[in-house]
Amino acid sequence: MSTQLNNILEKQVNIKVRDLLIIPTAWLFYKGLQKVYRGLKLEISHSRVVKAAKQSRQQRDQLVNSFIIPKPNLSDEQIDTITRSDISELKKMLEKGEVTSVDLVNIFAARCQKYGIKYEIITHLKYNEAIEQAKECDQLRQSSPEACQGYLFGIPISIKESFLEKDYPSTSGCSARVNRVEQEDGINAKQLKAAGAILLVRTNVPQLLMTFESINNIYGTSQNPWDRTKSPGGSSGGEGAAISGRLSVAGLGSDIAGSVRNPAGMCGVFGLKPGTHRSIEQGEARSSEAFDGQRTIPGTSGFLGKSVNDLVLMFKSMMNPEILQSRGKSEIPSHNPILPIRDEVIFNQKKNRKFGYFKTLSAMDSASCQQRAVELAVQSLREQGHECVEIDIPFSEELHQIANQVYFGDGFEIYKEVLEGEKEIDIYTPLFNFCRLSKVNRKLKSFFYNQIGEQRLKRTVDTLEPITLVENNKVSYQVFSVISRMLQIFDDNKIEAIICPSFVSCALPHGYSKISFLIFIYTFMWNICNFPAGVLPVTTVREDEQHYKNSRIQDSISKNLHNLMTQNTKGLPVNVQVVSTPYNEEVVLNVMSLIDSQIQFYKNHKLPDLN
Repeated sequence: MSTQLNNILEKQVNIKVRDLLIIPTAWLFYKGLQKVYRGLKLEISHSRVVKAAKQSRQQRDQLVNSFIIPKPNLSDEQIDTITRSDISELKKMLEKGEVTSVDLVNIFAARCQKYGIKYEIITHLKYNEAIEQAKECDQLRQSSPEACQGYLFGIPISIKESFLEKDYPSTSGCSARVNRVEQEDGINAKQLKAAGAILLVRTNVPQLLMTFESINNIYGTSQNPWDRTKSPGGSSGGEGAAISGRLSVAGLGSDIAGSVRNPAGMCGVFGLKPGTHRSIEQGEARSSEAFDGQRTIPGTSGFLGKSVNDLVLMFKSMMNPEILQSRGKSEIPSHNPILPIRDEVIFNQKKNRKFGYFKTLSAMDSASCQQRAVELAVQSLREQGHECVEIDIPFSEELHQIANQVYFGDGFEIYKEVLEGEKEIDIYTPLFNFCRLSKVNRKLKSFFYNQIGEQRLKRTVDTLEPITLVENNKVSYQVFSVISRMLQIFDDNKIEAIICPSFVSCALPHGYSKISFLIFIYTFMWNICNFPAGVLPVTTVREDEQHYKNSRIQDSISKNLHNLMTQNTKGLPVNVQVVSTPYNEEVVLNVMSLIDSQIQFYKNHKLPDLN
């Protein structure tokens, strides 16, 4: 009896255990099927949108190659001089009748046609519209020269693809948007046109505009005119490449973490990121409500050119008080005061002024070539009778933490919304993977990095965790605190501006931005503070500087960066950065001009020749 009872009880226990296992097994099976379904759905969607993108590119290529662009009645030497000239020099040629606006459009359009697709720099060449506008400029110059008053009158320039222009898509590198053309110009394009500019070409960007290389599934991977194996940076990488490759005179970009200054530095041209109060943020393609609703570190439009004077003219064109006042109130953000542009500050030649500088940050050392560039810039100011004092930024690690939490504190979810069924390019994969870690895996990853001495990766994993509304408010408070402390540095040292590296290194091989978001700290720190900042070329990498051995922290980030720096970086341009306090864009431009007047980089170097 007892044996029978035991057998019955054992069977019941086995049945209960089996029943208990059915539920989790079924749940795991369901989740597995769900994951497979989502993966297949994404693959199908991705294939569809990328196919449409490739078809759009083929049509674009055919259109660009179909343009019959006449060569002006000028010698090759004259044409070469024109493509190397800045806006002011070209304006003088136009005034003297040495060249026409039609000539300029044909010269730069021909280079866009020849090299723009080959180097994957351009997205659209607006030749037909540009040549008609150039003819109108030339006619007006003949009939009413006194009416040709715009700062950019008759000058062909470029514009980043993300800015709105009628009849053209602003995809921000996302394939699903390739056939959505804009119905009217954005305010930025309107301002440039009001200044007389001819918007000739639109330039390449990265998918999502949130990485420092210009690569997407529509228009390809932009290449650096100094060395095609190197990236021209991003997200305004097409702009940097177009100007250094002489496909454009100057251009409009945007900057939320360094997207103007990074490509300007990698391509050896001049760039200015105004503060948000001296720039027009509207007029660029919207991403999503969630993405654009991030206001802790807002984006700003900025400029790239062949000289400081190009930046001055672009800045004056965009922020011209008279034209801005004629706009409707809805076109200009309420936080943008319409201020006069202070020429007396831009062209200030007073002696005995005081500036600060730093050559490196504890969170991420700059390479030796960048540190030497700062030394050269400081020396140039001292030779002109100015005092330069070395300063310290003691909270650089905090800046990195803030950037991670503001830019990626949502776990990268809003970017999936923007992609609309397209997979992210592999440049983003390491960052996406960090953002998507579960709580358990995040703790395990953090513990593992701590055990093997990868403290910077540990902090990255820790700070890329999705944050709550309360935590987000705390980050916003940190931003206010950082701004106050940065202003205190200016006050304590009684300085007008800071000279510092523009990037951790020179231009690097394609794929470099996978290393770590931390390598962009020299630019995004000023976006966090909302300070105006500009960059200019001062030197090139020496043979003995093709390394990253000078890093005080030796970890995988440093080792990877060292490996990239050893890959034939000799001769690449190295820029420095000039920063001032809010509403002092004129000071930035002035100090850049002082440095450039002494160093004169393009008196001793040439913009690269394409092949």
